[in-house]
Amino acid sequence: VDTFTDTSVSVNTSFTLYKAEMTGGTTAKLSLSGVLEATKTSYVPDIKQQPHIYLVTDTTSSAECNVRYMEAYNT
Repeated sequence: VDTFTDTSVSVNTSFTLYKAEMTGGTTAKLSLSGVLEATKTSYVPDIKQQPHIYLVTDTTSSAECNVRYMEAYNT
């Protein structure tokens, strides 16, 4: 099942604030720098989740990912 969702944010090197919200196994929302970019209502997990940072590149050149701070709550 393809569960990818595109956003309007282009690839860049600026710091971006990511906020992911999962509400009771019915809705998943992703906000980037305070702007709601994606909402999913299908294939939403109904169990507690753990953040995961994954970086991939389509070229042979190096890629970089910097995480300054992360919080996670299962409520």
